[in-house]
Amino acid sequence: SSGGTYFLKVYHGGGNYQVALHTKNQNDAGSGTDAGDRKARATGIPSDQIFAGELGGFDEEDWYTFEPQKGEKLNFTCDKESEAMRLALRTLEQGIVGYAAEVFPGMTKSFEIPENVDPPYFIRIFDGEGRYSIQIN
Repeated sequence: SSGGTYFLKVYHGGGNYQVALHTKNQNDAGSGTDAGDRKARATGIPSDQIFAGELGGFDEEDWYTFEPQKGEKLNFTCDKESEAMRLALRTLEQGIVGYAAEVFPGMTKSFEIPENVDPPYFIRIFDGEGRYSIQIN
């Protein structure tokens, strides 16, 4: 499920053989696919739910969009088996809303969502490999 290029080497012995390949699609935020790879293709997420995602291989970044309720926070957790990842909270004008962080394996970072900036907000996750989760509450 982490994407990338894989190689299979067959050796020792002779004769005919058969190989079956089964793949699993990413399921970022329960979408059944990979989250968008840029702001214009951001995957929408609602508040008050926990969403899982994954970066790796050719999947170098994930984008999400949301419209929070007043006083909500963004919680981002990097799985303890993952590499460190970076995230940035952005607005429609593409500016960073004061939040950019590197999150290390097994760590959760929480960010207050500013009330003086109009939604929608965008989350960009990049620079790392592995699984993560997001909750807005």
